[in-house]
Amino acid sequence: HYQAVGLPGSYHGRLLPKASLHFAYSSWALHWLSQVPTAVADPTSPAWNKGRVHYLGARQEVVDAYSSQHAKDIETFLEARAQELVSGGLMVLVLSGVIPTSAENSNTSYTDIPTEMALIGSCLMDMAKKCLFDVKLPKVESYNIQYLCHGIMFTLYAPLFMGEEAMCMWPPLVANKVRHVLIQTPYLGVGYVSTILAPNPHCKHVPSLVADKGGVSEAKIDSFNFPIYFSFPEELKAIIVRNSSYSIERMEMLENPGKHTLSNANARASFHRAALEGLLIDHFGCEITDELFDRFAHKLQVASPAVLHPDK
Repeated sequence: HYQAVGLPGSYHGRLLPKASLHFAYSSWALHWLSQVPTAVADPTSPAWNKGRVHYLGARQEVVDAYSSQHAKDIETFLEARAQELVSGGLMVLVLSGVIPTSAENSNTSYTDIPTEMALIGSCLMDMAKKCLFDVKLPKVESYNIQYLCHGIMFTLYAPLFMGEEAMCMWPPLVANKVRHVLIQTPYLGVGYVSTILAPNPHCKHVPSLVADKGGVSEAKIDSFNFPIYFSFPEELKAIIVRNSSYSIERMEMLENPGKHTLSNANARASFHRAALEGLLIDHFGCEITDELFDRFAHKLQVASPAVLHPDK
């Protein structure tokens, strides 16, 4: 017989009374970090992960920041469970990890899931570069010249900037109270829009003319990282050995059922969406998710090893 109980709080800390467990079991949880490493979102840090949302393919400083946070979290988890387990108790850990494809490249070789998370980041960057807006405009007869309508000036072939980022890049624009956004219309093509932010009797028309369809920008991507780390077996083993409360009785690699059941690109996209959508919505908003995972499924179809070679 066993007793089940739901408890509030993080498993990275204490949850149960001391010496109250004979058997502890954790499955598919410990690859989640307690937080994103602070350094990877700090523009002044060597570990700033600009243009990426995960550590795959990033500088060694980024990988080290993730690895350090993971080690700290595992150590905290082990210490908490050591307090909760009775002397001689057992604990089973099942977690997602990575296997080096070669001994010579053991620190840079990753399996499918990290690779696919990097694909999500590339899809976000594609969407940030696209920056399309749904704009309804009156037909412009001569669209090769500047056109002013309702306080919005359209100039074709001018430099392309995006919202607040342009104001940060060009301080004079702030003083002049001009905002720049990128649009696409059937009349102007892709062009440059300056929205006059000073008091203007026509400003009330601006929301109906320019409707932001998404929350993706390069600045937002730079401030977002997945709090997930996939450890190597030897890396995890070293962390456990450092904790004198435990001895490793058995350690093995398990067959991954997902490579057979999730070999379809759409199925894998749905799998990742179920796990990651909440984080993405919190940071970017819900408007982006359909397009993001449509793009992701397409990239999986042509790039994912799990889709291209499901039996390997």
